[in-house]
Amino acid sequence: MYSINKQALELVRDELQSEMESLVARLDQSSPVGDMEPLLQGLTHINGVFSLLQVVGGSVLATETIELLKTPVEVDGLPEKHWEVAANAIKLLPSYFQLIQSLEYDNPLILLTEINELRQCRGEVLRDEYFFLSDRLPEKPIVSLLMSIDADQLDVIRLARHLFQKGLIHAVRGNGRKAAVKIMAHGIHRLRKVMTDESELLYWSMVFEVLGALYRGVLGFEQTRLRSLMAIERQLKMLTENASHEKSYPEAHQRAMATHFLLSGCGTESAEKLRDRLGLESLGFSAKEIANLRAQMVANGGANFHETMLVLSDKYDELSFNLDELVLNPEENQEYRKQLQEGFK
Repeated sequence: MYSINKQALELVRDELQSEMESLVARLDQSSPVGDMEPLLQGLTHINGVFSLLQVVGGSVLATETIELLKTPVEVDGLPEKHWEVAANAIKLLPSYFQLIQSLEYDNPLILLTEINELRQCRGEVLRDEYFFLSDRLPEKPIVSLLMSIDADQLDVIRLARHLFQKGLIHAVRGNGRKAAVKIMAHGIHRLRKVMTDESELLYWSMVFEVLGALYRGVLGFEQTRLRSLMAIERQLKMLTENASHEKSYPEAHQRAMATHFLLSGCGTESAEKLRDRLGLESLGFSAKEIANLRAQMVANGGANFHETMLVLSDKYDELSFNLDELVLNPEENQEYRKQLQEGFK
């Protein structure tokens, strides 16, 4: 997403790699109750080089780790959970650096999980994908004016909300997510059929496409996605209450949904047509590609067991969907057969 100056990188690569390896070794000699200054000095130097190279992902991760380690603590030192999060971020730095060298570009979304874990420890607002993609999306919201709702539309909105709530409970719990998404999508499909305003129709069609991407497994159920699903339920609630435009169609949420839509890759004909109608440009990468790069980084970076299991869970969901499609339509889904073969290598 962010190109890297290869000549500048070549000049500092060996020194930076050595510095990161030394930092990881220093981490093994440190503890939550010890002096953080050696770690802070190493991180500050690494952050300076990342900033110079304009490696946004690495710089943000280093900055957030520094801020957490500088947090005032009690006599007992940094809480164990906070220490684990900081240590995991430090251990991932070398593998992330190796990854962006092979890619020849930097994408902060690969590190979004770690960045948010660090921010959560400090009680800071979590970042979503849009934070790093704001320059790729139009500033003007899709829905800029709320039209009046008649009685028939209100009945459909209430039904859509009921169906969405029913599916959302299971999606958040992680139980039967495919079936849950199907229920939510049915409610949104009913809703968009009664929308007479073009901008609202486009918005809810975009939501429908995001749900379709979740169902097909091209979008995962990361925390940012789950938060957006919960925000949709609040939108439906506001619409049933005839709330203001600001409450019914918050701009921040519209931007987040547009980001999820683009991260889906818009791999269906309907999604491509909708993207054109919305005037959006392809990102050049998808959430699925980000997930694969994360899996590669985690495998090389010694990440904690929890993170490894999250990656494996996403991979399981993807392979499960491909297997279902292959069983239902064995003759028409050669692409799913190929993806299954690749997935089990």
